[in-house]
Amino acid sequence: MQIRLSLPSINRTAPYRVDSSNGYSFSFKTRYGHVYEVGFTEDYMLSDDGLVFQFFIACLDADHPQKDNWVKETVMAILEEFFKNDLVSLVYICDTHDGRQASRQRLFASWFHQYRLSSLYDFSCKSLSVDGIDYYLSFLCKKENPLRADRKDALEGIYSRIAGK
Repeated sequence: MQIRLSLPSINRTAPYRVDSSNGYSFSFKTRYGHVYEVGFTEDYMLSDDGLVFQFFIACLDADHPQKDNWVKETVMAILEEFFKNDLVSLVYICDTHDGRQASRQRLFASWFHQYRLSSLYDFSCKSLSVDGIDYYLSFLCKKENPLRADRKDALEGIYSRIAGK
């Protein structure tokens, strides 16, 4: 399933102007001049029905950009548009390239818990260590999603297999 999010809808609520050339990868520039990319790719680990996506957030031009609450608000506007489809689920695996994945997990969890509609969602975080690298993952879907229990069971199965290595 290809997702196509509405840029006009995102830009009605996002503090930064969001652009997209393909409908599933988005970019915006902050008041500090940093460029972020936010996007979705289908995830076939939990299901092959095209309703599970991995999510990514990347600052393309700085390792440690300034704290900017408008980044959070812009990302949440994109996620809100994504979740207009009640059947989709989201997996966010924190980038490990610089060893700051635990910080990324805490930040994303903080953003979510500050979100005004967080009570409508099932949000869970997990971590595991593989070959000396700690991985942090968040799972997110609407509580009313009829596929939620199946997705969470599939995720638990993946964790069990990896942890059992």
